[in-house]
Amino acid sequence: MLKKYILIATGVIGLFVSCVFAQTTEINVALQTWGSRAIASSSYAEPGNDNYGPNNALDGRFAARETDKWNSAEGQQHPFWLIIDFGRERAIHKIVVRHDDGAVTSDFQLQWGDGKTEWKDIVPPIVSNKEAVSTHVFNPVKMRFLRLFIIKGEPNGNAYARIFEVEAYAQADTLGADGKNSGNLFTAFALERAINSGKWTEEQFKQAAALLKDDDLFVRALADFAVSEAVGQKNNGQTVTWTAEQLKNEPWFETWSTTSHEQKIIYDYIRHLFL
Repeated sequence: MLKKYILIATGVIGLFVSCVFAQTTEINVALQTWGSRAIASSSYAEPGNDNYGPNNALDGRFAARETDKWNSAEGQQHPFWLIIDFGRERAIHKIVVRHDDGAVTSDFQLQWGDGKTEWKDIVPPIVSNKEAVSTHVFNPVKMRFLRLFIIKGEPNGNAYARIFEVEAYAQADTLGADGKNSGNLFTAFALERAINSGKWTEEQFKQAAALLKDDDLFVRALADFAVSEAVGQKNNGQTVTWTAEQLKNEPWFETWSTTSHEQKIIYDYIRHLFL
């Protein structure tokens, strides 16, 4: 009797539902997952609580005041500053600053540096800001360091600087081939984004499938989701039946279909770290 393989191609990671993300061509490279780190003029501290450090502004979270923001120390003389080191030169074209909506940053400057020369303004100084989320778009500037230089920390006072998140965006195709985003990891990320958008080729699918056996766990995770999404799109989320004969020409299938439920959960978690 002819052996058959039956699976449900849902367009999500195997056995559970995941969110569908829109296509993106720009990446927030200020996130710590891209290797960025921050230092600050000071950080607030209280007994048993050191949760207001500068890297809070790079963690992708901005919901809880007690855990998700950078807050300057009590009694610090202004100006305040937060410096982000991207770990390498980045071509940044957009910066988003998520202020504390209870006391938005009033007067500040966004500046770039290379560690060798003086800080240079990216955009004109911002004065009397009232936006809880301020977005700043400009022609791409290559920088290793980004400084948020705060002259006045709030509209009606200047006791503290309070920043939930600083996001710095670079075009995906400008991310260089070195460090954490190089080689197969960046390739897998780009393929996942392309396939998730619905605009992909068979060659891109083959590339993703080939990465299912990569040595890097992060690469495998992104490749697995790319393949799952492609299979779902190909079959409109319907049940698919493949014969053993057909699968001779699909060497990726065994690796993809035999991945355990536990491993799929790990893959899903990793994917969300990147997006």
